[in-house]
Amino acid sequence: MRQLSAGGRLLALEETTLRHLPPLRAAWAVRGQQAEVPISGQNARRTLFATIDLRNGRRVVMVSRRQRL
Repeated sequence: MRQLSAGGRLLALEETTLRHLPPLRAAWAVRGQQAEVPISGQNARRTLFATIDLRNGRRVVMVSRRQRL
């Protein structure tokens, strides 16, 4: 591994997508009938970007509607 200069930064970046309405995993219904689940047709989502400086623990967080920086 190369050495960083004294003023250099070592950053780690992570991104994740958050959904307003998570997927339905289970629901109650009368036996033999399909469970009715009302949905709006759109699921709001946001992409969360986070960067942390591994030397001093400082972090930067950015929220975006798209997966673009």
